[in-house]
Amino acid sequence: MLAYLEKQAGYAQAQAFLQSIAKIRESIPKEERQKLPRDFAKNIDRYLYGAPEAE
Repeated sequence: MLAYLEKQAGYAQAQAFLQSIAKIRESIPKEERQKLPRDFAKNIDRYLYGAPEAE
């Protein structure tokens, strides 16, 4: 699978993007990261717009 992805045109850009996200994550203190909601992706509308919580 990795060989297939490496052949894709956007693989290098995606890899660079993921590395930059990892650097940002590492720059946030652990105690602050622990305050973030674990279900953020599932309930993003709730956190952004106050929509009902997804089940």
